[in-house]
This record gives sequence, structure tokens and C-alpha cells, in this order.
Amino acid sequence: MMNRVLALILALIMLFTLTACDTEVDRIPMSGANDVVLRVFDTEVTKYQLYTQLSTFVGKYDMTMADVLEEKALREKLVGDFISDMVVDYVWLNSYEDYGYKFNQAEQDEFEKQFEEFLVSLDEVNKENYIAEGGKADRFVEERLSLRERYFKMLGYSEEEFKDYQKAVFISGKVEDLILAEAVNIPPETVEGYYNNLLKDGKNQMARTYTFTSADPVITVYCDQGYRYVKHLQLSFPAASILNNAKLYTEGNTADLQKSIDRDVAYIQNTIDEIRAKIKAGVDFDTLIEQYGDDEAMKLEPYKSRGYIVVDGDTSVIESYRTACESLTDTTMVGECATYEAFFFVQASEISGPAPMPFEEIKAEMTAELNAMEKNIQYSNITTELVNKLTESGDVMMDMDLFFKGLV
Repeated sequence: MMNRVLALILALIMLFTLTACDTEVDRIPMSGANDVVLRVFDTEVTKYQLYTQLSTFVGKYDMTMADVLEEKALREKLVGDFISDMVVDYVWLNSYEDYGYKFNQAEQDEFEKQFEEFLVSLDEVNKENYIAEGGKADRFVEERLSLRERYFKMLGYSEEEFKDYQKAVFISGKVEDLILAEAVNIPPETVEGYYNNLLKDGKNQMARTYTFTSADPVITVYCDQGYRYVKHLQLSFPAASILNNAKLYTEGNTADLQKSIDRDVAYIQNTIDEIRAKIKAGVDFDTLIEQYGDDEAMKLEPYKSRGYIVVDGDTSVIESYRTACESLTDTTMVGECATYEAFFFVQASEISGPAPMPFEEIKAEMTAELNAMEKNIQYSNITTELVNKLTESGDVMMDMDLFFKGLV
């Protein structure tokens, strides 16, 4: 939610407080730069302001506005979508009670926390700029509040006014979540039907990858190299070491990470050797998991019987762990590996060749995808309905002919 809040704030502030600067916009001839081409209630936006904001908006697509203006269908869709989103946000900011939303104490507390985090991040940026301009770090505390005030004044707000506005944006996001949550509810049978239709379409169709908003962002429906259900015996490193290793891993500091992992492994080497000896002696792997393993989920069903699924070549799995799993060519072998979190012994309970992913393993991700697709449809419908209603009422004016006149 916080990212959306800040994005809305920045987008709307940029739109309503733009000043002339040496940008692509200044270098493109523009007739009627001060003509009002968009009005939402009492807020008027000039041709120059809208063009400048759209130039920033299209930059993330590696395009310029000149590129966009060359294609009639593209420019009208881009401008239409941008204005529609702005109108919907503006309406939700000002009429959230019409949608049955109640701003309670819990959400007040959530908002206060987010606003405080925003102020902290603002102070950090102000401090960097202050020092870069020759200010002394030990004097920043004295200047902190005045620098905040200067920032808000630049935007045309006092801090309290800005906070009120941000609270409205926060509420707008909650209203959007409320409306879309009620509108989207893909039933399980629809998800399974979608999966079965992909099976009927054959391997080429199944080879698609799906992108989700969940923690595991990519899933492959068809496994060209197969998959394994893998049980593991996990010997976790100390918590403090895991935190340090995770930091090194994130930073890509492989040399120091390996040294740290080697130290962690040496610390539990006696236990590792003891388990190796029991495996060699033929002790049942499940028994060893119960005795030594500290992944409690591996001791509960369904993982106790089948383990976790590991897809060959899946880069979302730590490489050393995946490599150890991929080395298992039958269900009697036991592999070993160390990650930044733990030392593992691994054994496969099932090994497939090229095959579709089992439905139960991807049901949650596929449900998320279908819900996201439906949510986009619902959002588009709500947007269209609101914009049309406001345009007909006269509360919103959009003059696209005037906007494009002199640009194309």
C-alpha cells in the first residue's frame, strides 16, 4: 500500500505543481500551452502540464512522447488511460464514504505509521542534499524541521495540509481495495478448468510462464526437464549468522559469504559426520529427519510423505540447493549442500521426466493470476463507468482535440 500511496502523491503533485525546465517538452513546439485541456471538478490542467506529466509517464516504457504522438491509436489510448486513472483517483479521494468505507482507529494508526516512515525518508534525503551542499552533518538536526518546511512549501503545502492530502490518498487506496475485493472471487472449479484447458492445448501452450504479484513471482506450468519431490534434513545455522549471510548473499559478496558458510558448517561438522555415518549404515532417512531436522514443516503432512517440489532449472531456488536436488537420479540417493541458511541432506521421494506441473502445486499461483486478470477487468469497468458518469454530469471536462492540436 505504501508504494501506491507515494506514487499517487508524486503523480498528482507533479501534475499540479509543474514548473518550466529544460526538458524534451521545452524543445517541442506547442501552440496553446496554457489552454485548459482537462478539468476535474475545480482543478484545471493545462496542455503544457498534461504533456509534461505524460512525457514522464511514458519514459518507463523506453519511449518519448514524440514516439507516442506518431501513432494515433497509441496516443489516444495512453492519454485516455492516464486521464481516466487520474479522474478515478480524484473521485475516490473525495467521495470515499459513498462506497461504504469507514476510516477506523486501526487504519488511523496504520496511516500514522506510514506518514512517520515518509517523514523519516524525507529527512534522509534532505540530509544527503544538505551535506552535498556543504552543510555540516552535526548541524542537520537543528536544520531538519526547517528543511521539511521548505520542502512542503515548494509543493504548495504546509506539513499539516500535506498530511491531510496523504491521508486522503491512503483512503483512496483502501476504497479501491474494498471495491475490487468484492468484485473478484474466482471459484476453484474455474481455476481447475483453466488448467485442464491448458493441458488439452498441449505442451506448447503449457510452456507459458505466468507472472504473479505473490512472493514467488514466476511459475512454469510445463517442466521441460522435470521436477522432483524432495525431502530434506535441515541443520540451521545460528540466527545471527543467517542474518549476516543473507546480507552478504543479497549484496552478491560471494567470497565473504562462502567463508562465513564454511565457518557455520565447521561449527556443526560433528553432527554432519554423525548423520553421514548413519546414512551409510542404512538408517531410514525419515527417521533421521525426525531425530535431527529442524524444519518442523518437513515433519508434518503433506511434506512428511512427499517433501517439497523442486523444478529443474528454477532460479527462484537457491542454486546450491537446486543443484543438490537435481543430482538425485533415484529415490535411494542422498545429496548434500549448504546454503546461507543451513546445511541440508536431500532425498527425492519422486522424480519426473518432462511433464506438466501437478495442479495442486500451482493452484494458488494460478488462482492469483486469474484474480489479477479479473481485477484488471473490474478496474477498467469501474474506471469507464465513473469517467463517463462524471463527463456526462459536467464535473469532468476532457478536450482531447484541443490537447493534440499543434502537437501532431
